[in-house]
Amino acid sequence: EDYPLLKKNEKNANIRVVLVPNTLGADISYTFGYNHVDPVKREIFWDKRFRQALSLAIDREEVNETVFFGLAVPRQATVQSTVSFYKPEWGDKHPFARYDPNRANKLLDEMGLDKRNADGIRLRPDGKPLKLTILFGGGHSALQTAAHELTKEYWEAVGLDIEISAVEGNVLNQPAQETYTMDVFARTH
Repeated sequence: EDYPLLKKNEKNANIRVVLVPNTLGADISYTFGYNHVDPVKREIFWDKRFRQALSLAIDREEVNETVFFGLAVPRQATVQSTVSFYKPEWGDKHPFARYDPNRANKLLDEMGLDKRNADGIRLRPDGKPLKLTILFGGGHSALQTAAHELTKEYWEAVGLDIEISAVEGNVLNQPAQETYTMDVFARTH
């Protein structure tokens, strides 16, 4: 997050600012609670149309410009593009790595999440509002938090009730591995 300030003052401070290429396939990715204790959420998470819809609902170009100063490569989370076996359809050419909220809404409707409450929140098959919490580790940068906040906005725009929650250390493992109440885990690298 200090990159613009450092780059601006490169000459005055007699320093050279260089971005080191990331060795990971993505800076941020989202994983759903496939073993969720709530059978309705579990069924929703296992439906690939749900995951496809939420992927299509994210405006990766806007996240890149707003959060990463236009320096990132908007793509699906996968292996680094420099590996010999990489295929573009896994990353930046992935069919669900583009921004298409209309298609996202259609997929959610197709899977039976087509009813909404008075606030516009999609209703689960049991009639309850579809509320999800995005959990992420607390020690992350303000930029990563900003990316999660944008994702919250995108997913709310397609009718989900989203909360984001930063948690520390082992507390993050509790909903995922002990109580099976984790909705969405945000991996930030």
